[in-house]
Amino acid sequence: MGIGGLVRQANMRNIISVLSLLSLVFCAGCGTLLIHSRGTMFETGGVYRGVRLDCEAIAWTPVAILDVPFSGIADTILLPYDLTTVNTEKSQ
Repeated sequence: MGIGGLVRQANMRNIISVLSLLSLVFCAGCGTLLIHSRGTMFETGGVYRGVRLDCEAIAWTPVAILDVPFSGIADTILLPYDLTTVNTEKSQ
């Protein structure tokens, strides 16, 4: 294999690495985004709903465990909104 072949192989590894990283970044917090964008279809009520959805999804696809920390961060950011929603639901 010549130098050109090694360069192409290295470039392919870089491309695969970048695509893998991008897919991980774009999927980060998917459980939280799914819960908050779909409304009652996946509604479990309460707080940290994205983490709970990810934990349920682990039974179907173990890869979902990679999303748990990201959903935890996203759920923490959205915690004030979720607490307001929970308090509104309880008062009705």
